[in-house]
Amino acid sequence: MTFNTEGWNIARNDSNNIKYYGDRKYFQGPISGEEITYQSIFGRTSKKLAVCLGTKIVNSDVETVGVTVICSSLKQMTKELGNLKFGKTGYVTIVDRDGNVLAHPNPSYLIGDELKNIANYAPVQNLLAGGDKEFSYLEDSKEWISRSTRLSNGWGIVIAIEKAEFLGDEHYFTQLMLIYGAASIFILGTFIWLLANRLISPITNLTETAISITKGNLNSFVKVERKDELGILGRSFNVMIQQLRSQLIHLEDTVKERTADLKLAHNETKFALQEAREADKAKENFLLKISHELKTPLNAIIGYSQQILATDSSEHRVNIINQSGLHLLAMLDDIFQFNQLKSEALNLNFKTINLTLLCKSVVDIVFLEGQKKNVAVRLLLNGDMPQFIKTDEKRLRQVLINLLSNGVKFTDKGEVVLKLTRIDSGVTSAENNCLLQFEVIDTGIGISSENLPKIFAPFFQVNSSKGTGLGLNISQQIVSAMGAEIKVESQLNRGSKFEFKLMVEKIAIPDINCSLSVIKGYKGNKKKILVIDDILTSRLLLKSMLVPLGFEILEASNGKEGLDLATAHDDIDLIITDLLMPTKSGLTMIFQIKEMSKYQNIPIIAISSSLPRITHQNCIGRDYDVFLNKPIERAELILTLEKLLNLEWIEASKSDRNPTEQLEKVNSNLAV
Repeated sequence: MTFNTEGWNIARNDSNNIKYYGDRKYFQGPISGEEITYQSIFGRTSKKLAVCLGTKIVNSDVETVGVTVICSSLKQMTKELGNLKFGKTGYVTIVDRDGNVLAHPNPSYLIGDELKNIANYAPVQNLLAGGDKEFSYLEDSKEWISRSTRLSNGWGIVIAIEKAEFLGDEHYFTQLMLIYGAASIFILGTFIWLLANRLISPITNLTETAISITKGNLNSFVKVERKDELGILGRSFNVMIQQLRSQLIHLEDTVKERTADLKLAHNETKFALQEAREADKAKENFLLKISHELKTPLNAIIGYSQQILATDSSEHRVNIINQSGLHLLAMLDDIFQFNQLKSEALNLNFKTINLTLLCKSVVDIVFLEGQKKNVAVRLLLNGDMPQFIKTDEKRLRQVLINLLSNGVKFTDKGEVVLKLTRIDSGVTSAENNCLLQFEVIDTGIGISSENLPKIFAPFFQVNSSKGTGLGLNISQQIVSAMGAEIKVESQLNRGSKFEFKLMVEKIAIPDINCSLSVIKGYKGNKKKILVIDDILTSRLLLKSMLVPLGFEILEASNGKEGLDLATAHDDIDLIITDLLMPTKSGLTMIFQIKEMSKYQNIPIIAISSSLPRITHQNCIGRDYDVFLNKPIERAELILTLEKLLNLEWIEASKSDRNPTEQLEKVNSNLAV
């Protein structure tokens, strides 16, 4: 088939009817610039699986003036590959880049009026998401293992077998899978090669003739020496040339009406679009790099400040450093995720927190900003506050610090108050829920009535010299995800008030067998922990948390070293591993360790600071027990160890609490 640039066919071997094909992928791909576009279809009349290849027709100015498409049946390939079997349960499936079946042992997948899509089938979903090439899943209450690969044209090959049969003779089936995979790729490659030599060469002839026509040579004709579909197409092409001759004068007049200004504007638009894409890509790469580079030292800063806090709770300034580091880390995450917040739902991480301590900590952080301007920053609590609630601590802290910091920025005299009120009257809620009203009130310059509706828009700034204009927009999205809305009241030169109301769950005092800040060890035999991380400071930080508590630590810098240590020892009680490492990833290592009979039930804590969300979601339900984001908080790690190892902690006596000496001793032992 041959189409004009609007998608209407001007030549087709099996029909003289003019139809619109502009919505087909094999047309849209070449029009958008792809050299060859593959699309899998069911033939409209043949009702058989086929592949269509589309390529653009260009003129001497390298402008696309049409599209040529040829389709061919996949009958032989689907028959041969769909019937491939190995063992009792193994079979091969081939899908295109959208998850449509191209080859399958079940013939019902290869008949009908349209392609069968199996993108939601677990191994195919893993392939399309770019997951591990070796993938485990459940089907009909049985465990299966699949291995998959992608071809250069986007098609995917998935080989699946029941796990029980695979483990019965793993070496044999591994070789067999590789042989069948190679055979499948060879057959597909041979098919594509034959298709190219048989079909693309005539298309090239048609394309060259079309290019000659676009140059104004209407005396060019296609040499028709075939009687098949391509011969019919060539004769149709010659008819098209005759029609073009009769319309030449009209087309020339139409072209003359195009002005140089329009062409210039078109080129400028293309150039500006390309520059915008490159700038957006550069911004994304910059944010990725800067986020990763800043998180590594922040991990150490936050971790060691928590260690100091754990040994000397009276160090108020160290606590401010720790909370400021946590806030900076949250800001880095939000800067990087800002574009995602515009199109995706915000994920919240609810956990038990101390409400009063949270409010005091955010006031302490902003207090230093206010002190520089002689602006008071204070906390006001109204009503009987619950001590512990369940919420997303990082997100709530981010909102409060943002509102308080804005208040200090735009206040030159007076005060900024964080007012927290418990509201129970007239509220119907569950017994364990309560309604809290958060208010941030300042005596600053205020906001004019015309600017008031705009302040939550991204990048809007009342004063262009202060801030980026993102804080209030992100804060509104966070509060909205929590089921509330930030409201504002303000008058010029009389200050502003931001408020929102949250329904939260009250939590009883957490059941911890002793105070986390004064733990010196645990009861029972000495536990051995294997720590695996390619970043040295991360390993040192974990050792500084675990060694003072009495744990014996083995450490490795990648998954291969970790696997070797696990093989060499029989008494490891728990494993803490990063997921993204060179040489061998944490996920691969975990899978191989779990294959050892001695470690099938060992608890594993997975950690990461840069794991993409989709990858982590795909890993849920794999072989690790708990996932912790870096930087790891000491309290969270202690509670996790208590649960996984069933520990009973030992609280330090007053005479044992010499924080500075203990910390220096631990750090000197860990020095490299």
